[in-house]
Amino acid sequence: MAAPSIERTILLDDLAMSSDELWRLVATAEGWREWLVDEADIDVRDGAAGDVVDDGVRRAVRIGSVLHGEQISFVWSSDDTDLSHVTLRIQKTDDGRRALHITEVPIAACAQCPMRVEAVASRWDLRECLLCLAAHASSRV
Repeated sequence: MAAPSIERTILLDDLAMSSDELWRLVATAEGWREWLVDEADIDVRDGAAGDVVDDGVRRAVRIGSVLHGEQISFVWSSDDTDLSHVTLRIQKTDDGRRALHITEVPIAACAQCPMRVEAVASRWDLRECLLCLAAHASSRV
């Protein structure tokens, strides 16, 4: 059985921000602190490792790959157990608009717990709101 994944697509054209501002939110520790996690101590680049705190839980993060301006993939872990693989991808929609597509795939035992998947999905709903607020705030400065 395939692991359930959490997917979100956030349309960005309504958020008056440049591609550089969006990339900063997606590809820097400072940007992550605005919407993705509570605390971030990581240099977002290929092969980097660091720590984040998300909803009070400390997680280790390993960056898998970074395609500048397009995509970041990483694995976050807790207590030396890989929890999930996350991909943040900036893309063009079929109608030519920009979107941020987020995919989180639980790893191993985490994938088998439906209550955990529901909690993770709920957390992504909150992150989506925070990203939109961060984008609006940066576009007003």
